[in-house]
Amino acid sequence: MHITIWDHEALPVKKIKGKLVLWKHYQINGDVNAVSIPKIIEQNSNSLRSRYLSFVFELGESKIFEKRLTEHFEIHTNFNYWWMTLVSEKCNFAKSPYITDAIRIFALDDWSKSKSIEKIRLFTSNKILAKCIKNWSETKGIPFECTIKTKIFRSIQLKKRLFFLLPSTLRGIGWLIFFLSENWSLRGQGLNEWRRSKGRITFVTYLFNLDSESRNKGEFKSPFWTTLPKKLNQERVKSNWLHLYVKDKELPNSKEAAKAIHKFNENVFQTHVTLASFLSSSVIIKTISDWVTLRKKSKRLSAEVCKLPTIKILWPLFIKDWKNSILGQVAISNLLYYNLFKSAFEMLSTQEKGVYLQENQGWELGLCQAWRNNGHRELIGFPHATIPYWDLRYFFDNRTYKKDRSIIPRPDKVACNGKNALEKYKKGGYPVPELIEVEAVRYLYLNEIKKKKRVMMPSGKRRLLVVGDYLESNTLKQLKLLEMAVTGINEGTQITIKPHPGCPLPLKRYTKSKMRIETKPLEELLYKYDLVYASITTSAAVDAYCSGLPVITFIDGSALNLSPLRECDGVSYVSKPEELATLINTLDINPCNVINGKDYFYLDSDLPKWKNVLLGDFSI
Repeated sequence: MHITIWDHEALPVKKIKGKLVLWKHYQINGDVNAVSIPKIIEQNSNSLRSRYLSFVFELGESKIFEKRLTEHFEIHTNFNYWWMTLVSEKCNFAKSPYITDAIRIFALDDWSKSKSIEKIRLFTSNKILAKCIKNWSETKGIPFECTIKTKIFRSIQLKKRLFFLLPSTLRGIGWLIFFLSENWSLRGQGLNEWRRSKGRITFVTYLFNLDSESRNKGEFKSPFWTTLPKKLNQERVKSNWLHLYVKDKELPNSKEAAKAIHKFNENVFQTHVTLASFLSSSVIIKTISDWVTLRKKSKRLSAEVCKLPTIKILWPLFIKDWKNSILGQVAISNLLYYNLFKSAFEMLSTQEKGVYLQENQGWELGLCQAWRNNGHRELIGFPHATIPYWDLRYFFDNRTYKKDRSIIPRPDKVACNGKNALEKYKKGGYPVPELIEVEAVRYLYLNEIKKKKRVMMPSGKRRLLVVGDYLESNTLKQLKLLEMAVTGINEGTQITIKPHPGCPLPLKRYTKSKMRIETKPLEELLYKYDLVYASITTSAAVDAYCSGLPVITFIDGSALNLSPLRECDGVSYVSKPEELATLINTLDINPCNVINGKDYFYLDSDLPKWKNVLLGDFSI
């Protein structure tokens, strides 16, 4: 049998002889000679996800020069950098999208085992993928041909283009200079209050998307924590807040961020600093020294790692992340964050509890190590939003947790904000005694939205809310499908686009199509609409779902199904404009057909679970 692997967004115009393997498409349009790799992945998701997690684990356990690969990354006693690399982080939706191709290759490998393949032909614009498929074909002894089509790149800013053309080392140095220039105004801000703090609970969070009215009054109100800081104040509990500043329209520069920190510190029960408050010449020198040590330790590794049977086929996919994690901006940023956390935690008296927003980004693994190295007590990771099945950052091979291995630095407990998150962690093999329950503070507004009466539109008219993605590429694809579907949508349908706050887009072209743009928070919008059209990764889909609105999710085979509603009933997925138009016109929008948000999240607004975790004993 001859197979043709088709890795282009447009389907082939001419009929392909032999078996057609669609690399990025769910739709095979009834072609009996076609097979969809995305469909195979969905049908075999558990085994393929486990296979990738096993692959990463076994790579770390591989022996090089008589030591495990993980052991080569021990920079200091009790500080292992391996867990902060992009390879270990597994951020398949943003930082390391190549992981999708690795899983596709695993799916192809499984599918091919029962086939007698005489020849493979690949059509692609991805030279790296071509190398991997060629490597795979050679291991199988199958002749391989490849036709590479020049890829048309979307225009990007000149500064970004020049930055990515630089060698990894120069990008690392450039990132450090940029970070220091952007954050220097925060240096020393709040340190006196931090040193004197009597608080015994520390929160690590983002200084981003704050409520401006509350900020002007000196009240810290964050969408990540909503009423929790106020509840602690009412209990007269002193707390420490360590912020990672992220530029946005409310705090457009570090000087404005410094003013906000100063204002927040007027609260007698709270102490606020930013991570950049701990910038100093000694921290910068330590960071550069650690970077030099890392480079020296890993100098001989690259030539050996690429030869490992574990990774040999896939190595072309990993080269960029490997270099970036050791030589580039990922290395310098992770090491700087570790040294800043180390400095921050050294200044505090012994903390009883620490809580951080958990997404398992590389710097979080540095946070865990810095916390423990300074003798603080219980550390709690809090995944504040949702746990998508295919977000690999939240999942590890079960052997990772065994004590006879190179154990991953992790919090003492993971605080699950609902039944859905709890079950995801359990099914993923996370140690159950380390799981606790807390209220989903970010979603408490769902209690109020259910009380608001939704006004029904006249017959035949509907209000569609389009919620965008954090990633610009995902949002653009989502909106492109909507534009193509518009001619098939019933007249009188009102379409409103709400961009993600972290992904502003030039939206004039959509307003010309009579689509409205809305920037208000979701809690002020959802009850005014009849149905929601969501991007594949946005957690806003869950807000809509738990509010009782029908949710339509855009999906295409170019990425894994990263929807946080992937395993939930009653969610519609579309990849064609006619499918989208039909659903917008015909979905049942009866307000009686609602989903109970309490079945997804813990939503008691009195926060008894949080009070128990922070002020009482840990228990499930």
